[in-house]
Amino acid sequence: MGPRLFGRGNKTASVCVVQDRTLQWGHDFLVVETILSRQSNVFDYRCFNGATTFWSWKRDEAVIRFFLVVCFMDIRHLASGQVRVAATPGVGVYLLPDWVQAFRQTHPHLTVTVQTSITPHIVAGLRRGEMDLGFVEGELENLEQDDVAVLELEVNEQFVIVGPKHPWWERSSVRLADLAGRGMVMRQRNSQTRIWLDGELQRAGVQVQVVAEFDNVESIKRAVAKGKDIAILPEYAVRSELEMGLLRALPIEGKPLQRTLKLVWNRARPFSAVTRAFLRFLAQEMPALSVLLDERRISRFGKSTPGSDVLRR
Repeated sequence: MGPRLFGRGNKTASVCVVQDRTLQWGHDFLVVETILSRQSNVFDYRCFNGATTFWSWKRDEAVIRFFLVVCFMDIRHLASGQVRVAATPGVGVYLLPDWVQAFRQTHPHLTVTVQTSITPHIVAGLRRGEMDLGFVEGELENLEQDDVAVLELEVNEQFVIVGPKHPWWERSSVRLADLAGRGMVMRQRNSQTRIWLDGELQRAGVQVQVVAEFDNVESIKRAVAKGKDIAILPEYAVRSELEMGLLRALPIEGKPLQRTLKLVWNRARPFSAVTRAFLRFLAQEMPALSVLLDERRISRFGKSTPGSDVLRR
């Protein structure tokens, strides 16, 4: 259905309610504040999932332009609700549990449902509407993602991980070339992490000896802690073991191995009140999310929104 306008004469404030048959009250019901103007006949509705729709509207022979700020009903009035999140293994196991528990401290009536998967499956699930958000470190260049938006959140340095039995245990750092010929424990061959790491080592001309392959980070860490082989992992994945002295994370000189944590979502599906609340909470730790949540970033027709260069397909 089209927009319904509840006007207040010639005053500059009114409310426009945009409702779709697939939306539900208290979840995806959009209550949109509008500012009236006589500058243009273009109704520019930019929802902050990257989708834009235009309408024209005339009233009393005056042309009204609506600059919309998308806002959902206050989540404090929701008795319950959930956001469905998918994440690649490292994020799902070592970052999301802390995020979810901290979020629950301030929103105890809301639920965060988390599933762990690989990047291609997460992108496919977003496209089918099976989840609301995805957090991935996998590369997206080779994936179909025309309907999936991407926001880069932070860059994570990768470290060489060694156990107490390894001759590098006392070292403070290593060079990437030092990895040549070393026994390495890695992820399975079809994972985005493995594909990325194989490519980086090949470009650097470094050939390692793959001694074991696992489909989860916990098994990799345990194998390294008990033996004399190495692994490449981000610091957040071994934080507990570092504190207990079970593993060491050696920086690689020049920081040549880095991966980017990204938020992905279906640009055709507006964020629910619960989803926005979760993102707003995470924005305290990841300022890049403010680009997505800043409800004051209203684009003019034919001009880009400030910060929109961070959002890409």
